[in-house]
Amino acid sequence: MAGELAQFTFDRPPTGGGIISQLIRQNINALGTTCYTTSAAYPTAPRTGMMRILDLNGAGTAVTLQWYYGGIWNDLITHMEALLPLTKRMEAAFAVAAAVWTINHNMDVRPLVQCFDAAHTQIIPTSVVHVLVGGFWRRTVITHGAATAGYAILVG
Repeated sequence: MAGELAQFTFDRPPTGGGIISQLIRQNINALGTTCYTTSAAYPTAPRTGMMRILDLNGAGTAVTLQWYYGGIWNDLITHMEALLPLTKRMEAAFAVAAAVWTINHNMDVRPLVQCFDAAHTQIIPTSVVHVLVGGFWRRTVITHGAATAGYAILVG
């Protein structure tokens, strides 16, 4: 009817060939697949609108935010490593079962902690306490309800 608004959907535009809805759909799908990579060849089949964070040397010291448009990767932000703090990762193993695991590290942050038993099953400790050492966050104390062997992964 004249004057009546038709409902717009991404898959079925009310009129026309659907080119605008197709572009919107492609870009929404592509943005949903933003990735982090150390390979300039990844992803192997990029789509228009896709974004990636490219770490050229794998060490986090040459990082670029890129957008795929016009058949090429375009740099949006170069030297992005200056904007993002480098993430540190550490794994601490405890082959001898103990109720308290003390981990000294040089992360200078209060890291996220995940604990696993010797069978590689995630376990939930009773407490995780981060301790200042010399004014910096450099020690994490993990307490379990019983003596436990396993390992902890710290990310900060």
